Amino acid sequence: MKIYFLTSIVVLAISMNLFCQDILFEKNITLKPGVPDILSYTDKRESLPIVNTEKEEIMLFLLDNREIKCLRFNLNYELTYDFAVSKSKSEYKDLLGYSIDASEYQLFFSNKKNDEFYSKTIDVYNKKESERQIPIELKGEKFLESISYNNKFYILTVKKNSSILKIYVFENTSIPKIKEIDFSSYKFSNTQFTRLSDVLNELHYPVSKIDNSNPNPLDLTTTGNKIYYYDDKMYLSINNERNNTKLITIDLNDFTSKVKFYSQVKIECGNNAISVKSNSYLFLDNLYQIKACIDELGLQIINLKDNSIIKEFHVKNDEEIVFRNSALIQEGGYFSKDTERELDKTK
Repeated sequence: MKIYFLTSIVVLAISMNLFCQDILFEKNITLKPGVPDILSYTDKRESLPIVNTEKEEIMLFLLDNREIKCLRFNLNYELTYDFAVSKSKSEYKDLLGYSIDASEYQLFFSNKKNDEFYSKTIDVYNKKESERQIPIELKGEKFLESISYNNKFYILTVKKNSSILKIYVFENTSIPKIKEIDFSSYKFSNTQFTRLSDVLNELHYPVSKIDNSNPNPLDLTTTGNKIYYYDDKMYLSINNERNNTKLITIDLNDFTSKVKFYSQVKIECGNNAISVKSNSYLFLDNLYQIKACIDELGLQIINLKDNSIIKEFHVKNDEEIVFRNSALIQEGGYFSKDTERELDKTK
């Protein structure tokens, strides 16, 4: 099996302002299939690329059901060392992220319910490995997401029936520091379900993790709630209502926070108001908001530094979309959900 895993590393290494990829390394890799998960019918094989700027190296971890292959590259993408360690702990199959301490890479895993965690520490220079159960239990909490940022690993949860966020911070250890942030003074909905735990309900309002250094698939970017992380901050955007976007900003250095509600772009829907849908996307300190119904589509861009509206666009259902900068693709149709075609006209 020929695998171009280094392509994904290149994306991370140069931050990829342009989404193009070049093959810089090629190697035959054999991953053991193991025993597929009977319940989910999946055979867990995945890759985790990590750029370590302090050591000036790139690590690539290839995981199957039984072991972890470790490949170390210099910044010229030359393979300098490779070895393998056992994966173990078969009940913890979901790879969440990592932290780095000198030559030690700590990989974090969870069970299917995301309420129990364990870590695998790999010392790539001394060829040592260790593992341990992480001593946290999410009793009365709901797992939201996890991120790896600046060599640290974070687990974000919300206390049930509350507006309290908890952040578990792992740095050089499997024992986390715990931060709690209380947002009880805010109402996150115009309904009776105003708490943060209500609007972050996994069934109706799932949370997606967005890494803006890489292209993100549509199934992540189209969810209503998203977590972003860059410039030493974590952002949680909430789009549970049609008329606004709620943005929670958390400083990852001192864990100060702020909440801002941004009104959605105004559109005219007449008798079709029930069909209104809206969403948002955060990129480079700009909040992109979109709102649409059968009669009209509106788009606005807000600069988060001064909260000013940079641009605003509107198009009626009988008008061409003149502000597009690429082709518009329609996925699915009356007879098949798998069809795809480019639209010649956008009326």
